[in-house]
Amino acid sequence: MFDPILIAGFIALFVAVGGVFLALNLLVGKLVRPQLPNTEKLEVYECGEPTIGSSFVQFDLRFYVVALLFIIFDVEVALFFPWATVFGKATQLADPAVVSVAADGTTLTPATAGIFRELGFANPEVPSFDPTSRQLAEITTSRGKKTPRQAESEWA
Repeated sequence: MFDPILIAGFIALFVAVGGVFLALNLLVGKLVRPQLPNTEKLEVYECGEPTIGSSFVQFDLRFYVVALLFIIFDVEVALFFPWATVFGKATQLADPAVVSVAADGTTLTPATAGIFRELGFANPEVPSFDPTSRQLAEITTSRGKKTPRQAESEWA
């Protein structure tokens, strides 16, 4: 139908035109807008009330984590709703249902891990495997093969 090189050329053309359009608009905006620096412009707007003390308050980063987890689970609800409405129908085939559950599970598992971490549960320890460590020697000896040190000690 279409040559893949032609399609890639069209995509590159659209990306280039979009980049030029973006750069041109940013440049025109920088040249046209008025630049009148003022100390009041740097103040935080507090719903029309004059600020008392410093406006810059350092928030605890845990609030951001909770907000991100809320957004993740909010999106999960939006993704689960179509799946839940279709899943119970008798005309639904089993294969798309399994794929849907697997796809939702891959996004729900990290979100659930984040909730558990935020609630204070201990971080799960993921076993590491360093191929130069003692584990490699144990694996090779358990298969009947000898490590270079064992072979070296036999010849000595």
